[in-house]
Amino acid sequence: MATDFEQKVYGGEYRTKLPYGPTHVERNAHREDEDRLTAQFREDARAYAIEQGVPEQYVSKVVSRAWEDGHAHGFEEILNCMYGLIEIFNADPTSSGTPSGWRQLAYWLADVQAATAYDYTKKSASKSDRRRHTNICQDLLLMLKVGDLIGKRPSQPEDVVKRLEKAIRDLKAAL
Repeated sequence: MATDFEQKVYGGEYRTKLPYGPTHVERNAHREDEDRLTAQFREDARAYAIEQGVPEQYVSKVVSRAWEDGHAHGFEEILNCMYGLIEIFNADPTSSGTPSGWRQLAYWLADVQAATAYDYTKKSASKSDRRRHTNICQDLLLMLKVGDLIGKRPSQPEDVVKRLEKAIRDLKAAL
């Protein structure tokens, strides 16, 4: 059964009903209403994450990451991104069989970092940023290869490992 937050998201309650009119007054009213509804969405998303079992210290990170990953496609996509992140916190890290929440989190972080690192290979990034992202990629790659997540060697999705290795090479070449 859908929660109140989910019903509001899928019901379009966070979208402004004010038209983006031809006058400055109408456009400003539209933007102000969008800003108000976006702030309400973020506040409700935080409460939803807490209700779903995300520890308080991670709520802001979950909401921010979901926002970054989904906001270009609307509030529904942000909620979809939240589902995946919340699932990580609700997984039992000691269970066997399917990949644990910790393993999923490690691979997700590595995949995101490899994708992010690509932007830091461009000349606009500073050398210190490139070095920092190189170090992050190398640390994540080592964690995945050695299996130093929760004491067990995880199965390794080869595409994530390859993306990390490529990100390290590209970042070093850009230095």
